[in-house]
Amino acid sequence: MQRAMIVMLAAVISVPLLVKSRMKVISIPSAAFSVTSSAGVTVKVSGDVRYPGIYRLSANKLTVDAINMAVPLRPLKKIEPEQMATLPVRGAMALELHYSTAERAVITVTTISSVERIVLGIPLDINVMTVEDFDRLPGVGAALAQRIISYRQKNGGIMSVEDLRDVEGIGESKYSTLRSFFN
Repeated sequence: MQRAMIVMLAAVISVPLLVKSRMKVISIPSAAFSVTSSAGVTVKVSGDVRYPGIYRLSANKLTVDAINMAVPLRPLKKIEPEQMATLPVRGAMALELHYSTAERAVITVTTISSVERIVLGIPLDINVMTVEDFDRLPGVGAALAQRIISYRQKNGGIMSVEDLRDVEGIGESKYSTLRSFFN
């Protein structure tokens, strides 16, 4: 219960930090704060952009499209590595733009953190979560989180959500709660 309250408090504090005021002169798509449709993907854009935040794009868009939605601080003349500009966006992708020189922009691609995914309602990926990520879920403490990671490692580093039932300490009730956080 205390962890759930902490997650909710984090959500209340984090969401306003993600929201930046928009200039009315520039017409840009608004940032997305809930995932209601599977027709698109959610992408976080940060770094040297005017409007960092969370954006909802159709699945056929490229990373450069997401960065352009956030309005780069300077023109994108040369992007490094070159293939990053034409990389299709995927769900829960985090893009960071930094200028290495006046004309060269560097794009770094990672994933949206598990805390942000929980707040935004984006499904978690059970195969890349850390002990700390599992510990943030309701009903999962540090010991249970470690057992989940150990189970995953013993089974080749890959597990399905249904495999959570086989982890000691996860009963049917806890499994029902946890299942809702994953695909």
